[in-house]
Amino acid sequence: MDVRITVAIPSAFRVAVFRCDAQLWIFINATLIFTLMKSKYSFRKKDDYLYFIISGEYDKVDFLSYPVIIKDECEKENVHKLLIDALNLNGTDTPTMDRFSIGEAIANTFGNKIKMAIAWPGKDINKFFETVAVNRGSRVCVLDNIDAAEKWLLDNNS
Repeated sequence: MDVRITVAIPSAFRVAVFRCDAQLWIFINATLIFTLMKSKYSFRKKDDYLYFIISGEYDKVDFLSYPVIIKDECEKENVHKLLIDALNLNGTDTPTMDRFSIGEAIANTFGNKIKMAIAWPGKDINKFFETVAVNRGSRVCVLDNIDAAEKWLLDNNS
């Protein structure tokens, strides 16, 4: 299905459009303003933390964009704890280098300011992403269920 959108943009703006496979990115003045994502996400504000649900298909580009999206939402909601639910995500046996890149992106974006628990399918947990992020100063734990992730997140000693 082709979708065509025409927008009048003043010449003072630099526009770049990139397409690769099913991905589309539109930048104005080097700022990403639109992309089609393979994964879907939503936020829910809980009493003590922000709940971030990811579904659909794993995609490295999507996951590299999530740290900024999450940081902005945490700042908006004034929370410093995050529980990510990726249990309904497909393609969670991610390549080692993806885990490394995403761990670095999390550490570079959050530092130790946001404590993050991730519920990830147990069959695909190998702790490499967690090790990368923690070794760079982040507070992250990857677990195989929501209850354990929430318990770790809310424990003030972890």
